[in-house]
Amino acid sequence: MVAIVLSLEPNRDTGTVFFRGAAGLLEVLSAVVTEALWRVRPWVWRASLTLALAYAVIVFQALMAEPGGHVSDGMLALTISGVVVVPLLVYINHRAREIWPPRHPRRPFNPVRVPRLSPRRRPWQRSGGAP
Repeated sequence: MVAIVLSLEPNRDTGTVFFRGAAGLLEVLSAVVTEALWRVRPWVWRASLTLALAYAVIVFQALMAEPGGHVSDGMLALTISGVVVVPLLVYINHRAREIWPPRHPRRPFNPVRVPRLSPRRRPWQRSGGAP
């Protein structure tokens, strides 16, 4: 991914900071996702999704920053990446939900229940039906 972002660099004078920063961000996110996948962390789905979205935003931003020509090539790269990444993200989400099922929210404390008073009965009323 870093090679794709750096290959989109239009000019050495303009945009160098953006492309170097984007490559650095993708490197850090890739390391985090690799660690989450390798050690089977519960936040692997969020990390993988963040990496995929950051990659898509960076490539799209690089395409829009270019005044001229390679928009169709970049959209083709994003489409091919989406064909690979979307099923992978679905699989990661499915496996993560199997390993760590969603927890129900915990109550901070168990409230004390006050017993209800029974309704007052009149001496002429019987329990169990009409007189």
